[in-house]
Amino acid sequence: MLNTDIFEKYMTSEDSEKITDNIYWNKNCKKPYLFLKSCINIEEFDLEFILDYLSNYETFNINYFDLTIFSVSFDTLLISKLIENGFVILSGKCMFDTYNQKILGQDNININKENIAAQEFIAAKLYKKYPMILLNDLHIPKSVFRKLHKYELRVDTDFDIIVDKCSKTHGEDWLFENMRNLFKKLYRESNPYFRFTSFALYRDNELKAGEFGCVIGNMLYISYSGYYEESGAGTIQLTKMFQFLEESNFIYCNLFGCNDYKYKLGATDIYLKQYLCLFNAIKAISVKNAPYHGGQSIITGIETAVLQRMTHNNAVIVNGEIYHSKLTD
Repeated sequence: MLNTDIFEKYMTSEDSEKITDNIYWNKNCKKPYLFLKSCINIEEFDLEFILDYLSNYETFNINYFDLTIFSVSFDTLLISKLIENGFVILSGKCMFDTYNQKILGQDNININKENIAAQEFIAAKLYKKYPMILLNDLHIPKSVFRKLHKYELRVDTDFDIIVDKCSKTHGEDWLFENMRNLFKKLYRESNPYFRFTSFALYRDNELKAGEFGCVIGNMLYISYSGYYEESGAGTIQLTKMFQFLEESNFIYCNLFGCNDYKYKLGATDIYLKQYLCLFNAIKAISVKNAPYHGGQSIITGIETAVLQRMTHNNAVIVNGEIYHSKLTD
């Protein structure tokens, strides 16, 4: 509890501007860093209000900065609210000097180790752009197709194992223990807008590669992290996953968690404004009873126009442009 108090005190210092009673903006940072206090009511979180608030400042442009929201709360209701608003959920860890009650920087190497403690925190992000793949426009090398028959893709069979292997393979980095436990909990919970899933690649009944991510509706898959244990297995796992998603009538794959090879597969960058428009349209189409407020749909303005085009003209959006697809009502 002491570490949590220190972190909240640091993030809500006099250098921060209060947006609401429990949401703060550290204006000294070049990038927009917000902090949610652990006592926040999830109904208080209104992304549209936050973006409008930040847009009043000349230093903030939604197309030039990643928006990061920090919190020490790993509450599933809060995290679910962030995911429903398009955020990708990562985590981090701070080191504290418990004696002087302050966060340690890289220059604090001579602190008595007995006074050092760690605090994990959530770092929810909206990226300025996303590498998106239109699943009916993939670029898969012929050499990969020749190897596909040797492997088997299993969906939703090894979620916990894959999350742990991703952390072990890449180092904890952002997949700390609390974060891994959170993903495993969300995987087992039901949500009308999203669900976590995993893709495991087997050869001769042995696990050779895998990844986990988040499904929005039944059209968009967001890749979080993956790993492989033999050469070429990662590309084969991606290829078989893409095939499965397209056969299941998915349209888009967000490969933010992948490396540069995503562009070789045909990924196209779209900026945050278009991504949120697409994200909200997919949510509304995929959920039979979309949320309403005061009798009016929460989808307004450009989202409504996009939704109409997607539902009536069988069109989708990449890079801000309308493309026809196999989408059906």
